[in-house]
Amino acid sequence: MKSSALGVVVLASLALLGCRDGGGGGPVEILPSQSPARLGQMWPLGTNEPDPGTTERVPYEWVLLLKTESGALEVDEVCLVGGADALAQFALEGPVPATPKRDKDAALRITYDRQAPGGPDNIAVIVQSNADNFPTLVVPVCAQVVADGEERIIFECTSPETVAPGQRDDTLCP
Repeated sequence: MKSSALGVVVLASLALLGCRDGGGGGPVEILPSQSPARLGQMWPLGTNEPDPGTTERVPYEWVLLLKTESGALEVDEVCLVGGADALAQFALEGPVPATPKRDKDAALRITYDRQAPGGPDNIAVIVQSNADNFPTLVVPVCAQVVADGEERIIFECTSPETVAPGQRDDTLCP
């Protein structure tokens, strides 16, 4: 049998066995680098440019890593959900790469930019993927801006949405 024909037979056999990644089988798994993501209370910076040297002022950029424990992760959709006022304070970029390979991470950049005291802003990052453990991954993200010089405190971080492990909810992303 020629090697190309053998390759087709092997790939077809893997597909029949339910191997999603073609590299040894097993479930595709995803884990966030942090959940919930408590960005905390911050003070206004007074500019529109993030300062990567501080976690105390906004705008603030933060990276959420999507860790793949096994298999090739295929991200279908990523979005933010929450109340309109809270959503207006956040921006989302990524994931990069869109299809991370086995044991590789994908990065989502989240920017929080409330310029005046307000909040707390509780949202959730929703990741729809082929992951068996969390086909709909929900990562709560919370932050708040307080007046310059005001004492910062720890506050509760709640998610506006929840989805049970192993379940998928395609209605969450608009």
